[in-house]
Amino acid sequence: MTFLQRLKNERIGYVSAIIAAMLFGSVSTITKPVLEDLNALSVSSLTYIIAGLSLIPFLKFSFTNSNSNSNSNDTLENTNNTLNKKRKWWTYNRKSYFLLLLTSLCGAVIAPSLFFYGLSNTSASDSSILINGEVLFSILLAIVFFNERLIRREIIALMLVLVGIVILTTNMQFLSSNSFVEFNIGNILIVGSTLFWALDNNISKILSKTIHIPKIIVLKTLIGGSLLFILTMIIFGIEVFEVNIVHIPYLVFAGSMGFGASLFFFLHSLKRIGTIKTILLFSTSSIFGMIFAKVFLNENITVYQIIAVGVILGGLYLIKR
Repeated sequence: MTFLQRLKNERIGYVSAIIAAMLFGSVSTITKPVLEDLNALSVSSLTYIIAGLSLIPFLKFSFTNSNSNSNSNDTLENTNNTLNKKRKWWTYNRKSYFLLLLTSLCGAVIAPSLFFYGLSNTSASDSSILINGEVLFSILLAIVFFNERLIRREIIALMLVLVGIVILTTNMQFLSSNSFVEFNIGNILIVGSTLFWALDNNISKILSKTIHIPKIIVLKTLIGGSLLFILTMIIFGIEVFEVNIVHIPYLVFAGSMGFGASLFFFLHSLKRIGTIKTILLFSTSSIFGMIFAKVFLNENITVYQIIAVGVILGGLYLIKR
């Protein structure tokens, strides 16, 4: 690959990461008004089904890393993905089916349900910042699952992310009668959703040894969305089909663009500029989320939010280094 080709390839990667961040950052702002009329479970199930359907055309797309600076671990992972891409669904073992169901429950049933319930009880700007807790929990769970070890700088980085989350979940408000902290229930639910998305990430990492990554994404979103759809209708008695025509464009955009297209551009960026640069740029979704919430929902941006997003992004920067 010539210098000019490499430069063009990197530019496309950077643009893809920024587009992914913008689209993902828009989810809270897009779905916040819908949650005033629809149940959070309805919004979760419909957006995930739409996201899964929108990603089907990209199942055969190759997301192997074309960056010439990729390390041996990236090369090994790319080789596994190339082999898994050709595998048929009936060749998977029982463990793979179990992990697929588990990651669907964690990442496409429990996590989005907690997220949208939390969003209905907090601001879109808060939710777009707190979603970064997924990185914190993903690393902590990786320590448990894969016996990974952290150096001192990484521990400091995780502490910064945690401090940012604490600032937002408490808004630094303390009860006057005692020393307990007054938590925002919506923010707590969103932090809980990031824990289950982190579980989803680690399970998917194990599952990617046998199933091609785009297949995992499509299958778990469709399986999880469908399960949640059935639970919403039958067990909880919520009428999913009672969706006003006004809500449809919001749900379609959130599912196909906020979740589906953002994931496509994220993976496309991984292919071109590698993991570290992609995740660093994708972390700016919090900033885009705050901007969208201010412009379209006229939400007030507080000093605590600015401090929290600065602390969290600083921690993420240290982690991604």
